Amino acid sequence: MVCMGTTNTNRIRALILMIVIGASARTTHADSVSLGLIGITSHGASSASSGAYRWMPRKISSIMQTVWNPELNFTYERGNWLFNATYVSDCMNKDAYYLGIGKRWNITDSFYASVLAGAYFVKDPIFMNDFKRLEGFKNKVIFAPWISLEKDFKISGGVHAFINMSSNIALTHAVTGIKYKY
Repeated sequence: MVCMGTTNTNRIRALILMIVIGASARTTHADSVSLGLIGITSHGASSASSGAYRWMPRKISSIMQTVWNPELNFTYERGNWLFNATYVSDCMNKDAYYLGIGKRWNITDSFYASVLAGAYFVKDPIFMNDFKRLEGFKNKVIFAPWISLEKDFKISGGVHAFINMSSNIALTHAVTGIKYKY
């Protein structure tokens, strides 16, 4: 599958798609819907990500190669099943998309564990000479399982703020945003 380019038009399309899905969620009897807005990604201390880290534009810390990511992370929950669609400006500042499905378990009324599996559509960097030269990017689909922990904080009525920490073999990602529980 081909990833969309890095144009404002594609970002607007992704936002409209997520808004339409979110607006229709109540009519499909969702237990909750959430929208994550900003994330932080850590690639760990592997030698492969170490060379690529110098090319990442939104560095927070060189420890664990950490960057921040603007994103629109939409999650729909029904009967402990999760459906996720995410647009993210990835670590290399390229448009990327994730579609996933999984299961959530309530640990308490406001703390959850979940497992998701899905596909990450990304433009993968092509490096030459041991990361000294960035040649370009190629479209890539990565099948990615995630294990997550999430905590939400009631603001008012059904509105909650949340923070979600997810991890897979390659990276750890945290996202924060707003959730509405029906």
